[in-house]
Amino acid sequence: MMPETAPRQTSRWTRFAERCHRASLRQQLQEVRYGSPGVLATLVEDLARPLDPALERELARLLDEPGHRDIAPARTLLPVMRQRYGLDPMVARTPEGRTMKATCNGCPAAGRCWRALRHGASAAQCREFCPNAPALEREADSPR
Repeated sequence: MMPETAPRQTSRWTRFAERCHRASLRQQLQEVRYGSPGVLATLVEDLARPLDPALERELARLLDEPGHRDIAPARTLLPVMRQRYGLDPMVARTPEGRTMKATCNGCPAAGRCWRALRHGASAAQCREFCPNAPALEREADSPR
């Protein structure tokens, strides 16, 4: 009887510890966001940095929240997205470029975008959620 219950108890404790860890991550990220926004921005801006999957999920949720002014998706995500479309990563200082940046910074799918770009999503995959996709496609199709 003892060998059967020991693994189950360990499993329960492991699951409990994992749930506590996930629950505290959100609170910890909020504290970092308001206490040390530069640290959070550094985490988000490094798309190649290996992250714990639970931390990555919570960062994506945080990016999806409106009003994340401390993190500008247009600074981090738009240049990478432009590269996926075969474009120069630098956004032109034109009305279209400013519109693209504003759209990116106000995007409700910034967290999804961040995760997709971290994992090497193609332009075709990003087209499903990126509100700038039509503008990026037009720019990619226009003669340079």
